[in-house]
Amino acid sequence: MKKVLWISRHKLGSEAINELHRHFNDFIDITEKNILFAEDEKQSYQQLLDLSHDYDVIGGVFPAQLWLEILKHPEFTNQKELFVVVSKPVMAEDGKTRTFIFDHISFSKLNKS
Repeated sequence: MKKVLWISRHKLGSEAINELHRHFNDFIDITEKNILFAEDEKQSYQQLLDLSHDYDVIGGVFPAQLWLEILKHPEFTNQKELFVVVSKPVMAEDGKTRTFIFDHISFSKLNKS
């Protein structure tokens, strides 16, 4: 059984959960955590390490400073299966604020595990 950690303020929808079950042949246990990452990239990376030590698969919606630090540490993606959600873009008129819609399309793996 794979232990999956989803880190985001956005909950996994049923479509996303079903896709994870299909990908891992139903052998998963999903934990969701809503985390506010530190602004500092090293601190945010340490938060990720602290959160993820008991999990095999890590996914979520991460801030840019965390991605910058993950890219500096390929050993993390060698130890954990890492994925992100690919979502649909939402159109907006020039000068207007676009309405936020988080619509799941698929997961993209970031390593070869």
